[in-house]
Amino acid sequence: MLAVKPANENEYRLWPAEVSGQPKLQVSVSVARDLGARVLEGVNAVPRRGLEIGGFLVGTADGETILVDGIAPLHSDYPVGPVFRVTPEDFASGAEEAGNAGQIVGVYRSRTDAVLELDAESQDLLARLGGPAPLVFLVIGQTRVVRAEARAGFWSGAGFEWLGDSFALRPWIQSSNQTASAEPARPLLSEDLFAKEPLRRQRDQQTLPPIPAVPLPPPAASRKRWGVPWELAWLL
Repeated sequence: MLAVKPANENEYRLWPAEVSGQPKLQVSVSVARDLGARVLEGVNAVPRRGLEIGGFLVGTADGETILVDGIAPLHSDYPVGPVFRVTPEDFASGAEEAGNAGQIVGVYRSRTDAVLELDAESQDLLARLGGPAPLVFLVIGQTRVVRAEARAGFWSGAGFEWLGDSFALRPWIQSSNQTASAEPARPLLSEDLFAKEPLRRQRDQQTLPPIPAVPLPPPAASRKRWGVPWELAWLL
């Protein structure tokens, strides 16, 4: 499991939001594209929700700016279903390999449940990393009907603070640092950078007209024998 480096490490995107007193965050375009592709691969890996993925962010930090220029995926055996979970052994080996490839500056994680929050598992990964603060937490959410969106924040060891709200990943990657914007993610209707909405799903989401009620015929008159219904005559 080796850290994945982008082909062009000189092209970065400045994160659209900042926190006073915290470093600026810049992410390599190649890393952002790679993460988006890996997230989509997980979404399509199994039916329904798909698989979540995660790993380490590799780069540099000088106190004023954090640059993310590589990733180091973490292995998961998915012991509780499609949710991303990492054993202590996999974490230790993954952290060692990522550290050999560069400086670990944070953790990335995908969510296929449309909830872009810092959960207990991700918080535990950040806490186990230790090292100089702050650490970046980058979460990318995507489902089969919503295009990829991203959110990031800083973990200081004593607390966590988001760098603004989530936004659509594609427009941010395609923008420049001067025109970067936090466009909200929209439902996936046609072409996306990392996904294409199947026509079948569009058809399934169409509202069908109600089925007209068909009156039932009146019940047939019950035949009688010896003055009682035929069905009960055997009891006599």
